[in-house]
Amino acid sequence: MLKSADGGLRAVPFPVDDPERIPVKRYYDEEFYQAELDHLWPHVWQMACRVEQIPEAGDWIEYQNVGKSVLVVNTGNGIKAYHNACRHRGVPIAGGRDGAFGNCSKTGFVCPFHGWRWNAEGENTLVYGKHLFSERQLQGDDLKLRECRSEVAIGCVFINFDDEAPSVRESIGPLLDRLDAHNTGELRAEWCYGTVLPARTRSFAQRMIRDLDIKTPGGATSVSALSGGNQQKVVVARALATDPQVLVAIRPTNGVDVK
Repeated sequence: MLKSADGGLRAVPFPVDDPERIPVKRYYDEEFYQAELDHLWPHVWQMACRVEQIPEAGDWIEYQNVGKSVLVVNTGNGIKAYHNACRHRGVPIAGGRDGAFGNCSKTGFVCPFHGWRWNAEGENTLVYGKHLFSERQLQGDDLKLRECRSEVAIGCVFINFDDEAPSVRESIGPLLDRLDAHNTGELRAEWCYGTVLPARTRSFAQRMIRDLDIKTPGGATSVSALSGGNQQKVVVARALATDPQVLVAIRPTNGVDVK
């Protein structure tokens, strides 16, 4: 069951009646996808990386999913995860794409906007223009990177945005013991691959055509065949495809075919 806006419960769309046959609309239906965004991803454990991907002190890797970005860091004293957002203006402080990686042991994390810095432990080490802020605004706990809950199991680093969720072991149950028995934690990743289902891409394209009022014979039409204004709308649609929290448009209607 899913929680409704009024606090009640409603049935999950496209229920699984046969465990060998998953309803195909679960993979592309917009209502089901929105239900996942609202009720699933904010509360479940997500595998952010393998431990061997960050073997040295200072190694970090970025994990992205549904508009969220988390930095998983080997601090030298353990593994921590941080929300990838500057404590000043919320700008991403590293990465920029899922799977981006690096080492922060020498330079730390540097915000590209105003140059604020943090070390691997999430502690702020530099505030640019510090004299412009009152002491109340410069408290260490306020400036520290926001930690994201993380746990290590079977050689994987899991993250969860819900601080009240059960632990990984409680969530996975006896499956974790079976994986441990097969020495899953001793395995080593060779490569990773991800894909976006064509059906979901077509569904998003049709929604953007409708919502942005893009004048086109159909979703398969080449962008170069559209008018200049409609081509700009496609640029906006591509930006929205990453599910950004904020989209800044400079002179947003300049050349756009407005209704």
